Amino acid sequence: MDEDKTKGPFYLTGSQSLKLMKNVSESLAGRAGIIKMLGLSVRELAKSAYREPFLPTVEQMSANDNIDIDYSTLVSYIHKGFFPELHETESDLKDRADYHSSYFQTYIEKDIKDVLNIQDESAFIKFVKACASLTSEMLNMSTLAEICGKDAKTVRAWLSVPESSGLVYLLEPYHNNFNKRMIKPPIYYYRDADKNEIDLIIENGDYLHPVEIKTTSDPKKSMVSAFRHLDNIPTKKVGTGAVVCLAKDQLPLTDNVWILPARMV
Repeated sequence: MDEDKTKGPFYLTGSQSLKLMKNVSESLAGRAGIIKMLGLSVRELAKSAYREPFLPTVEQMSANDNIDIDYSTLVSYIHKGFFPELHETESDLKDRADYHSSYFQTYIEKDIKDVLNIQDESAFIKFVKACASLTSEMLNMSTLAEICGKDAKTVRAWLSVPESSGLVYLLEPYHNNFNKRMIKPPIYYYRDADKNEIDLIIENGDYLHPVEIKTTSDPKKSMVSAFRHLDNIPTKKVGTGAVVCLAKDQLPLTDNVWILPARMV
């Protein structure tokens, strides 16, 4: 690598992201690019060539409308998860429960124990299950601590590892006092002092795109009533919004909010 200055001839991959760089003697700062590989997306599984980050805009809806996935297939994707091996045509891993169980056990044995020095494995398993059961809820360290029988400080340390390894994603609340945004487009949730809530806010330049996520196939206008509170945020404009749900087709819900089938995200 020192002799040949061509960039990109080597790709080092590994499933244990927490240890991949541990034994590298040099920092490689400025000489190595780190790419975080997440699970397969619905677009990838549908073999769609469209790769732009999701925005509920008319242009993107038109580009994404060719993804034809029925409800049962979508549910199957969710239950399987998005590990490539589970979606291989020739895979003999027919039992997703066995695959996930084995993955979780090796995750604890190989990735977690050394990093967190966990002595109480059963408590950590309770912690992970609690995180899964509280998906889409507001994060409460005290609740997690109570479930697994540990203090909030321990739970906070434990949470940092599944977050770093991609099993947990913490959705931050929206505040309009950040000087710079490092992610494009960044996503947040909204909750004000009067408990008005919006599931997702996607910030794209000067625009905020509000999104609600529902299990219904027939969303109502009342479900997006909180969107109007974004009008009070200075220096920002409210862009096209959406209700992502189990509807079969995209339809207008209001003048500036669309009903979007979950397959289009």
